[in-house]
Amino acid sequence: MDPERFSFGTDFHGNWEAIDAFLAVSSQSQVGHVIFGGDIAPKKMAMVLGDGNAVSPNFELAESPSFDSGAEMARHGYMLFDAGLDDAQMLTSWIGVHRELMELAQPHTMYNYHRWTQSQIDFLGQVVFPRFVRFFNTTPHGTTVFSRFSDAYKRFYPHGEINVESFFDTLFKSIQTFYWMAICPDHCDKKVKALLCGDENAVEEDKRLKLGALFKFSNVNCSSLLITACNYAMPWNEWQTIQSQLHLHAFEKQNQFLQAFVQRISEFRQRFSGTVSLILGNDDAFELQQTLDEADHQGILTHATNRVVSLSSQVQMIGYSYVPPILSVDYDAWFKEETDIGNELFYIAQGLNSDTPFTIANIHCPPSDTRVSKTLWRGQVGDYGSLGVRTFLEKIPPTVALSGHIHEPWKIPEGGVMDYIHHTPVFNPGASETSPRILVAHFKDLLAYQLMTPLAS
Repeated sequence: MDPERFSFGTDFHGNWEAIDAFLAVSSQSQVGHVIFGGDIAPKKMAMVLGDGNAVSPNFELAESPSFDSGAEMARHGYMLFDAGLDDAQMLTSWIGVHRELMELAQPHTMYNYHRWTQSQIDFLGQVVFPRFVRFFNTTPHGTTVFSRFSDAYKRFYPHGEINVESFFDTLFKSIQTFYWMAICPDHCDKKVKALLCGDENAVEEDKRLKLGALFKFSNVNCSSLLITACNYAMPWNEWQTIQSQLHLHAFEKQNQFLQAFVQRISEFRQRFSGTVSLILGNDDAFELQQTLDEADHQGILTHATNRVVSLSSQVQMIGYSYVPPILSVDYDAWFKEETDIGNELFYIAQGLNSDTPFTIANIHCPPSDTRVSKTLWRGQVGDYGSLGVRTFLEKIPPTVALSGHIHEPWKIPEGGVMDYIHHTPVFNPGASETSPRILVAHFKDLLAYQLMTPLAS
């Protein structure tokens, strides 16, 4: 083991395969310090079915989803959420129904119900609408959505009362009525009478009242409600809600991952005599710091988020996790304005020891106006680094600066894995989210660094 040699990987996003490869390469390279950049915990999510299969909710509805085992997707950095469906066939059926409904439920398409089949009507009533009812009744998102339009439709009910069950019961009867009118208009009256009154001998006034309400209801909102209900209650909309509010849903799963990660590092340390250090990133739940503090207290790893730490008598590290505000960040707790980023870094740096030979700046966001801060966004090259970080590195230059956050700067001509701030080398090896990208270097010869991609195809 060389105490002046280190390895660095960043933005693993829960990918166990990449983490294991990083640890293996670090051990084989005989480094003295294994350094994890930010975004260690999972960010991606998958829907796990009752049969153990899972699928990412990001597939297009025009396509057939690709299923994999839930265990395999978890190994590649997915948080698994219960889909509430039994198997892949059920999800495929949902997709098929969604396509049918979205095609048929356009404005003024009530005359096209002859294109349906009785099996579609049955599936709608037995599977789709019960799921709608559960969604609108039991989820916060569903109850909010339902309340938006329920008041507007109360006038179509004879008794002026509306709830989720009666709402979808009337909607389903509307669909059945139009279906019967399309396929058997000569016999529709008897069907409708039985549907509405239950007893064909029921009073004619009751029939007229219910039929009138039904047709007003249907003409005004049948098409739009099919679209609304389908869009809101299809499973992936629930999961997309989870994605859009990940900070409300992901902490438990990220913390479960992090506890398993700490155990993995503990086992690694039994055969590795160097140090292992880590900072969090903007996609890691803010509350994960407590788990890392506990692991640090137990001597398993060194937690360097927003602090100065000593790795050895020869090496110290300043870690920093905050980033400038960006659209795609999931945890706004990690937002800082540029002025605040610079000021905080200068404040934290007061803990640095000027007598320590080597100083590592493990800062999640790269400095602005460098090759390591460039990326392609919507077809345009942009710079997403931090001016506050750059100002800090210019005034208090470390031995080496390590960053991440920008996943693929090396993929564009304007980008790269290395640049300089004056005489300080700044590295961003790229994200290890899909495949490990491992930097191995020596403090005394940083230009002779190695970039290893052991699992690259």
